Amino acid sequence: MRIQEVTTGDAAMTTARYNAAVKKWGRQLRGMVKQTASLFHKGKLEQRGETEHTYKSGPKAGKTEGRLVENLSMQYKKDVGAEIDTVSLKLLRHGVFREYGVGNGTPKGKVGMTRRTKSPWMSEPIEQKEGELVQIAAEHGAEMVVRLFRLKKD
Repeated sequence: MRIQEVTTGDAAMTTARYNAAVKKWGRQLRGMVKQTASLFHKGKLEQRGETEHTYKSGPKAGKTEGRLVENLSMQYKKDVGAEIDTVSLKLLRHGVFREYGVGNGTPKGKVGMTRRTKSPWMSEPIEQKEGELVQIAAEHGAEMVVRLFRLKKD
């Protein structure tokens, strides 16, 4: 049974208001993550003075890799006419490598065994903002499971 309207104090949280609040939360989170990603100045693109990198050989030949800060977006999923139940942060694949301090082909368990360092550019803003999303869902009172994040790789 879907709850369309819940009274919380003097205000009612409708599905439309809930969805709007979740999207506002997502925009704020995206801004925080973009701000963190903009601090990276040692990437291969900046070193070469390029805005994007095209692989010339190997399994990625012909594919283009852009800057993290320019390729972050939020994605929301819901059933038709229902509340948002999935919020995803969509980012380029190398952003996950940067987060864990590994490279393409380097297992997560090898962190610290390479010259790469962990950089929690994505997880710290998520941890700071996740309580607000839980509060929004609690105010809505919907009987649902909120899946906070699912990383999407391009």
